[in-house]
Amino acid sequence: DLYLKQRQILTELGRLEWLASDFAVLADPHTYENEASEIWSRIRGHQHLGGAQRAVLQALAAWREEQARQVDRPRKWLLRDEVLLELARRQPRDHQALSKIRGLETGTQRRYGSEILALIRTARELPPEQWPRMEKRVRLSPEQESIVDVMMGLVRLVALNNRISPASLVNRKELERLVSGEPDTPVMQGWRAELCGNKLRAFLDGRIQLQMEQGKLVESSV
Repeated sequence: DLYLKQRQILTELGRLEWLASDFAVLADPHTYENEASEIWSRIRGHQHLGGAQRAVLQALAAWREEQARQVDRPRKWLLRDEVLLELARRQPRDHQALSKIRGLETGTQRRYGSEILALIRTARELPPEQWPRMEKRVRLSPEQESIVDVMMGLVRLVALNNRISPASLVNRKELERLVSGEPDTPVMQGWRAELCGNKLRAFLDGRIQLQMEQGKLVESSV
């Protein structure tokens, strides 16, 4: 059994608590609630919407996610991203206007039309302070980009030494946030902090460095 083999390997390496902590997050319903409320920000084209339009897109994307889980189908099988964007832009107020939305299938409108219109109406009436905010894009200087490059090297070294994938530790976007001064990233929490995050912080603080020794990349204290 693959699960039992993986569990045995993790136990031998003293990493079983890593699996337990990640499973705890996956088992927490709030994890999926938070994900659903943020899915709108992954839809290409959302950055061109106004505040009230973003509120509509957020509501529709979260609703689509929940519906897709209930029927166990891909989210885009229910409503494509392009349709969500069109709904957010035009915000139809009745079934006649809804029927003019490009890409919205007749069957979908017949089954979910009233629900979609209610979601649009509720989101449209939200006050501005409840509109979803655009995530500020981190703009790094060339020097900071170079620092991120070195940090990626440190991540790969840690991953290699611990026989895990670098992607399971941290991605480049999170490193950019760290370099820009944002401490609240997943790599600075739980087992990831113990294994890698604390080293990244030490590097940024100038307490460790990377260097070559006999053709290999190693970390050393400063």
